[in-house]
Amino acid sequence: MSDRLSLAVKVFSATVQALVCGSLFYNLPTTSESIFLRPGVLFFPILYFLMEAMSETTASFRGRPILARQKRFGFYTPTAYCIANALTDIPVVLLQVTIFSLILYFMAALQMDAGKFFTFWIIVNANNLVFLQLFRMVGALCGHFGTASQLTGLLSTVFFVYGGYLIPFQSMHPWFRWIFYLNPGAYAFESLMANEFTGLDLDCVAPQYVPYGPQYESGALASHHGCTVLGSDNLTGVIDGHAYITQQYSYATGHIWRGFGVLIGFWIAFIAVTALAFELRTGDGGSSVLLYRRSLRNKKAGQDIEAARGEKSGQETSLAPPSQPVKQSTFCWHDLDYFVKYQGQQKQLLDKVFGYVQPGNLVALMGSSGAGKTT
Repeated sequence: MSDRLSLAVKVFSATVQALVCGSLFYNLPTTSESIFLRPGVLFFPILYFLMEAMSETTASFRGRPILARQKRFGFYTPTAYCIANALTDIPVVLLQVTIFSLILYFMAALQMDAGKFFTFWIIVNANNLVFLQLFRMVGALCGHFGTASQLTGLLSTVFFVYGGYLIPFQSMHPWFRWIFYLNPGAYAFESLMANEFTGLDLDCVAPQYVPYGPQYESGALASHHGCTVLGSDNLTGVIDGHAYITQQYSYATGHIWRGFGVLIGFWIAFIAVTALAFELRTGDGGSSVLLYRRSLRNKKAGQDIEAARGEKSGQETSLAPPSQPVKQSTFCWHDLDYFVKYQGQQKQLLDKVFGYVQPGNLVALMGSSGAGKTT
């Protein structure tokens, strides 16, 4: 949310992509000419947000050392971070998808119905959230960025091919149909298709009806046309949208909200797996570590007390008198400088810093933002 440049790029990119896609499918007619174009319009949001979400794999690696350090110091748990990160995605996704949907939906002239538009809008939102969390989960599960990037590319390609658009479900090889059921984009595409084609009637025109040509436009043969599109009525020449997606894609119009529910289930499951992966992952916290855990420190202190008691009982004469003060050192530093390489030059972070820490005291290092406290 604080990365304004990234947010601006996402919104600008969604606007440009919606304008480009809307111009390609501008003002689709309510005839059989658009019967093969409408699925392309509906699949484009799924493909676009799938490709855009791939950047979350890189983002998960960029913040991992800080998250591991926060976990080690007990500041907050990775589970809280993962839940908060998923929730903060919602306003960004809502803004991005709203602009995208308003442009694409009305430029393509999909069904002008308020209920269908908002159904389209909420399904695309859910689909975007799921893919963001999916690739964030991939980054959390993989220990190396190379492995995560390869897995991200593989998943994006498989989900694109087995989304139900390039290869309809009944045309998929039986051995690989299980991929369809594990693909969030497949459920989103089915819901969008059922939402758009339910109640849609398209007139069958050339070249979808046969025979067609100048010699068949008039005379006795003019009324003997047959439509080649599945789900059409040869008597009326009208294509029923519900029958078309049932026969062509094996989709059911009653699966609109089932698909939405499955997407929400995927989203919650991916959040849980991401949180679990970060909770179990250790060793990514950089050089800042705790020297002694609390349990080890207490155990060591108990051992020191027992050793002191044993020495006191066996060698009382060698012990110093109780009134003699224990010698302790004061940790101090003076004229401390620290340089780092920045853009090919030496940049000084600490300049003649001095201070001290007395034994038995809790010291708070305070300063304004950017003063060099962490350094």
